[in-house]
Amino acid sequence: MYKQLLFLALLADCKSQQSPTLDPFHYDPKAYDRVRIHYQIKGNGDTTLVFIHGWNLDHTYWQPQALHFASCYRLVLLDLAGCGASGTNRTHWTVESFARDITRIIHKERLEKVVLVAHSLGGEIALEVAAANPQAVIGIIGVDNLKNVGMTIQEGDEKGIQAYGQEFMATYPKMAEAMAPDMILSKDSAVIQRIVQSYRQADPRIAVPTLLNLCPKAAAAKHKLGQMPFAMQFIMCTNTPCDEAALKTYCQHGYRIVRLDSCGHFPMIERPRAFNQALHELLRG
Repeated sequence: MYKQLLFLALLADCKSQQSPTLDPFHYDPKAYDRVRIHYQIKGNGDTTLVFIHGWNLDHTYWQPQALHFASCYRLVLLDLAGCGASGTNRTHWTVESFARDITRIIHKERLEKVVLVAHSLGGEIALEVAAANPQAVIGIIGVDNLKNVGMTIQEGDEKGIQAYGQEFMATYPKMAEAMAPDMILSKDSAVIQRIVQSYRQADPRIAVPTLLNLCPKAAAAKHKLGQMPFAMQFIMCTNTPCDEAALKTYCQHGYRIVRLDSCGHFPMIERPRAFNQALHELLRG
């Protein structure tokens, strides 16, 4: 049951010296450890696409999109804290902290007309960023996330999820390595190995608290969706179901979905051409 909740959170949809002490259900959302965030800015255009990668990944997973969209848009490609070349000296591995990192970039670079292209757990992060930057963010394109925004977590589930987190910590990277192939449909061995390697090499002291924190944030995403002043847009992969009725209920300004088949949870590298076409379609409105 708790494995399923964690997996749903990932779809609802990293190197530390600290041991995870985060209670994912009871913590100070304003607690924030500022770290160095690695990011690149490429391309030119009136609209800025900020690419937010998923759990245990980094900005290089967007390389097929960077090559394709830089001629028409300004691009920001970043490594979330604890991933890639970004800093790791953080205690609070929360969705709120990741969002504040991105807000810092928006302010520092004075970004305007921002569309957040957010994969996996990036969906919950994007909702926080958009809520904090209503003048700058004009849209969100979720990539295979927020598929279960109607989900709820009962009070009695909390201890079970925390216990599963301890099990995950104790058996990482074996469990993470086993998890990755279940989310991939590509038969390309290089693609499979790349994702498995990213999961295997992630620091569990960052990866596990991040995933645990995603559980309550995924369950609360419905409330953030109702605050978005624009229609939500999604690129959804058909290998896992999407609770479209919940999106219809909570997306106050509507939503639009472009569906991709024959790929798993990582369409930007499993089917990059089809993904780029879908992203073009949504950006053009």
